[in-house]
Amino acid sequence: MAGTTSQSFQLQSGVGGARLKNNAGVVEARNAADNAFTNVSGSRYLWQGKSSVKANMSANQIIATATWTRVAFNVKSEDTNNEYDNVTNFRFVANTARRVSIVAQIGINIGADQVQASVRISRNGVAVRRSTIFTSTPVATPISISIPSVTIALAHNDFLEIFVHHERGSNATVDASAELSFFEVEEVL
Repeated sequence: MAGTTSQSFQLQSGVGGARLKNNAGVVEARNAADNAFTNVSGSRYLWQGKSSVKANMSANQIIATATWTRVAFNVKSEDTNNEYDNVTNFRFVANTARRVSIVAQIGINIGADQVQASVRISRNGVAVRRSTIFTSTPVATPISISIPSVTIALAHNDFLEIFVHHERGSNATVDASAELSFFEVEEVL
């Protein structure tokens, strides 16, 4: 190929990551803790693997009637590229432009009949997908509302959040059980 040169690198690896060293300097590839490498001039470049986030809840969440409320998925079981805020905003923020597949489910305890309940995925505060159920008889246990795999193209810094809504007339509870309420994002290659 025109304009290319070949260089030899020595690989040095250790607890802090890996280094590729040539006679001009050192290129560092850091470990998965920060997913980045630094070249000899100090510029940082993103060095990331396939993004994968799995989040659930540590405690039940009370949802007021007739309001869209962001679900507080505050427990991360996986976050390969450190893109999920499980402390403040409870959202996935894309650190690069790409396509992702999203799955969301909530278990909601509405305990009444003739009630509508919904879950939605929002990108940058705008709804992109919603799933709704309507109960015709009282339900004593939490019911699941799911949004199965949805693929969405994201730009850098786009964010995804999950919201829930119900028309019970009084508060309802999102069940924190990990098999009932969860949020997953997986990069689509």
